[in-house]
Amino acid sequence: MPNAQVVADRFHVIKQVNDELEQQRKQQKRDAQKNKNQEIFAGITKSKYA
Repeated sequence: MPNAQVVADRFHVIKQVNDELEQQRKQQKRDAQKNKNQEIFAGITKSKYA
């Protein structure tokens, strides 16, 4: 389809942002747990739905 337009709708943009935020939150939680930083780990635990 050479004449097709690329369109970004709000739902898919927000989904992509939320997926990336969730991935980063999980990575920070793993890093805090691995480094035994209980203060950061406690703050991140159950933080998705604050």
